[in-house]
Amino acid sequence: MLTSLGLHGTFRRDCALAVLAACGSWGLFALSLTGPEQPGDMVGRHAGAITALLVVQALALCFRRRRPAACLYTVVAFQLLVMLLLDPWDAIRTPPQLIAAYTVGSLLPPGAAAVLVAAGVLAETAGYVAVHFLFGADAVAGPEFADRWGAMLPLVGEQAVAAALVYGVAAMVGAQFAVQRRYTALARLREREAAENQRSRQAEAVGRERARMARELHDIAAHHLSGLVIQAAVLERMIDNDPAAARQTATWIRSQGRETLDDLRLVVGVLRGSRLGDDGGIGGAGGTGGIGGTGGIGETGADARAPVPGLAVLDHLVTTVRELGTPVELVRAGGVRELPPVADVTFYRVAQEALSNVRDHAPGAFTRITVDHRPAETVLSVVNDAVSPRPRARREHSGFGLAGMGERADLIGAVFDAGPTGSGGWRVRLALRIGTADGSGAKGKS
Repeated sequence: MLTSLGLHGTFRRDCALAVLAACGSWGLFALSLTGPEQPGDMVGRHAGAITALLVVQALALCFRRRRPAACLYTVVAFQLLVMLLLDPWDAIRTPPQLIAAYTVGSLLPPGAAAVLVAAGVLAETAGYVAVHFLFGADAVAGPEFADRWGAMLPLVGEQAVAAALVYGVAAMVGAQFAVQRRYTALARLREREAAENQRSRQAEAVGRERARMARELHDIAAHHLSGLVIQAAVLERMIDNDPAAARQTATWIRSQGRETLDDLRLVVGVLRGSRLGDDGGIGGAGGTGGIGGTGGIGETGADARAPVPGLAVLDHLVTTVRELGTPVELVRAGGVRELPPVADVTFYRVAQEALSNVRDHAPGAFTRITVDHRPAETVLSVVNDAVSPRPRARREHSGFGLAGMGERADLIGAVFDAGPTGSGGWRVRLALRIGTADGSGAKGKS
């Protein structure tokens, strides 16, 4: 509303308030002249001068927010000037006094505001005493001074109490409003920070989910599709020389293609509206788990019934890799232990990616997979022997395999390590301590 009236900025608005306060001071003084309780003779003789002083006193509010202390003392000074024109028993209290004290309380620190208000009250009281008892027209000396001072002491007390109430109460109200404003500003700041933190958490969650989907897609592509490419090349060479073997290879390719489509359908099902399961896995509407959950990954029907990859189906993975021409040995030690679903999938995916890397970088190398359920940890190791270098087609690798395995290990609190062996081969090791935050649900079976 004030903006629509052209009052832009604090100074213009304070000037408008000063004009209103001046009108209020003039109106209150005019009512005191015509009220039932008539003021003293001095008020009647100096009515014009008092009115002028009250108007100028109100105009000091123009700089109340720029110089609150100076504004308060200016108001007090003009109040003293008004006292010169009043009888001792007359008193005039005006809106500028309340507004100036309120401004000091609302803009300045509590300690500084208290000092300024107390100084103002003392200055006004001392001025009242000086004007009416020491240096004013009614001042007396000699023996009459003590009698007059004793008679006027109640008036001084009334003046001090009135000044303390006017300035003190207004300053306390201003301080209370200042606290309320600061509290509101702090609450709004916290709301903005909470909203920003929520957006950050959402963005972080989206980023983690995208990274997880990227790992799943990479594992599927690296394992299944590379095997399909190899077998398709074999089929191309055998189609004329050995039709029976070619048909067998085509059957294998069809089976692997169907399995690849099933795995891709599971991941796509997650992308198309699955939710985070209660156990930390990704599950669709038709299941309670997911990739790392207790059920399948997908939407409904066959997808929800698809088996979740884990150490229990590691034998099937080994058989598939052997069919692709890589000699693999699977060794299980330490009995049987049920890992948490997320950890179980992680162990499977790390083994799958490690075998894919063997097929890409050391084709034909003998590989040993060891799953060792120790008392305090479960350890997976994939070690391949060295192979003699031979010319082969150059293939581009993104390097996401090792990074993905490391990310999977971090998610479950496991320790991942990969590097060359002393004999020239390569070793991948994943160890999960039992009893950690992500491995606390592991159950051992003898």
